[in-house]
Amino acid sequence: MKNFHLLFLVFILTGCTKAAPTAQSLPPSDTPPPVEITIAPALTPANLIHPTPTPESRAAVISEKDGAPLVYIPEGEFQMGSDDNRTYDDNRPRHSVFLDAFWIDKFEVTNRQYALCVSDGKCELPSDKKSVTRPEYYGSTEFDDYPVIHSDWYKAKAYCEWAGRRLPTEAEWEKAARGTDERIYPWGNEPPNKDLLNYNSNIGDTTQVGRYEPGKSPYGVYDMAGNVWEWVSDFYGYDYYKSSPYSNPKGPDSAEADMESARVLRGGSWFFEAGSVRSVFRFGVIPVNDLVRSDLRSWALPRYEYYGKYYKPQHGFATVGIRCAMDAAP
Repeated sequence: MKNFHLLFLVFILTGCTKAAPTAQSLPPSDTPPPVEITIAPALTPANLIHPTPTPESRAAVISEKDGAPLVYIPEGEFQMGSDDNRTYDDNRPRHSVFLDAFWIDKFEVTNRQYALCVSDGKCELPSDKKSVTRPEYYGSTEFDDYPVIHSDWYKAKAYCEWAGRRLPTEAEWEKAARGTDERIYPWGNEPPNKDLLNYNSNIGDTTQVGRYEPGKSPYGVYDMAGNVWEWVSDFYGYDYYKSSPYSNPKGPDSAEADMESARVLRGGSWFFEAGSVRSVFRFGVIPVNDLVRSDLRSWALPRYEYYGKYYKPQHGFATVGIRCAMDAAP
């Protein structure tokens, strides 16, 4: 009797249970089945270079003397110069350089800032108050935030010292301009164009400092290419890179400098063409009011006037400005 009850219970449970529907028997649904999506890797333009990673960051510094914001450049090694056959011999060889940390002006020194030094009695007036196309430039409020020009090396040095800073070394300038990834220009490897910098007489004169946001360097320094040339502290030596020290090079001694103790300009200007705005380009000149070139490459560059054994660029100091630097406290 017990077995009969057990069999009857199994029969009842089996009859009340329906078979599970298969995938084919499921009723249609308003919700579409999930779709597997494959995301293709993002395309990166070949010329796009990401900013150099900064291993150490510091809060921005504003100079109490002239209100200039400064950018921190961390210590470390970078590759200076280039072995590219499109560059000049004085850019070679490419070599490793180690620099201590330093600060550099975020912008070129402006007319407004330079006037503070003149008012303080520590700076001479620019050698000319006009620019190439503006009869009133220095001293005009319209151009207060434009780069000061008509400044020889001695005026630039005096200004930076008054401001509690100094001229950058040539190595410091190049690292601030191109970082540690060996880019050709401050913004990367994309060829220059009018949206990145003021060069090649596209505008025909200086522009307000900091105007070209896309053209800033990997550290965020503006106008390191074009607008105005910038003095560095070094004497110019054509073959200096062949014997440059590894750590904190400061250029050759005056006795080893080429042609009457020439100094170095960097960065190109609003007037010069694309070759001179490469971050490795070196412009050796005699730091006097004539602003004549001191090396033998002058014949290879366009738009030069012959002056005896030298060559003189048109517009002279109307294409030359100032940028300062200073040591970073430990």
